[in-house]
Order: sequence, then structure tokens, then C-alpha cells
Amino acid sequence: MKKAILTLAVTALVFSRLAGGFAYAGPVACEDLQAKVETEMQTKKPAAADQAKFDDLKAKGDERCKAEDDRRADDFYTQALALIGVNG
Repeated sequence: MKKAILTLAVTALVFSRLAGGFAYAGPVACEDLQAKVETEMQTKKPAAADQAKFDDLKAKGDERCKAEDDRRADDFYTQALALIGVNG
């Protein structure tokens, strides 16, 4: 009986995930935020004190995006955008 209940619970969980049962939007494609950073860099610059941090965050975002780790890349790009006064 316990095995049957566990099987039903796991099956329900799997089907709810496949049907979009969880409200999770997922990360933005990192290429989208990468392009936004590049575009914003045309007109906005970080404060001189933040330039090194901005460059580091952008480099880490580029590295994670290349590795197809969208979630972490998005985080780095969002932090970089914040340094130049743009909401990610």
C-alpha cells in the first residue's frame, strides 16, 4: 500500500512538472541579457570606483553564458547592469 501511494505521488509530481504545474518562469536566455549589457555600455558607464567590478561581472557573465549556464550568467549580467543604473 505504501509503495502504491509513493508511486502515485511521484507520478503526480512528474506530470505536474510536465504540465507546467509549478509557477517558475526560468532564467532569461543569457544572450538576451548579454546583448542588453552591450547595448547599455554604448551610452552608460559605471562609476570609476565600480569599473573593475563591472568588468569582472561582465567577464563572469560571458564565461557562464558560453558554458550555457543561463541562470548564473543572468545573475552576473543583472549585477553588472545595476552598476550602470539599469534594471535587469
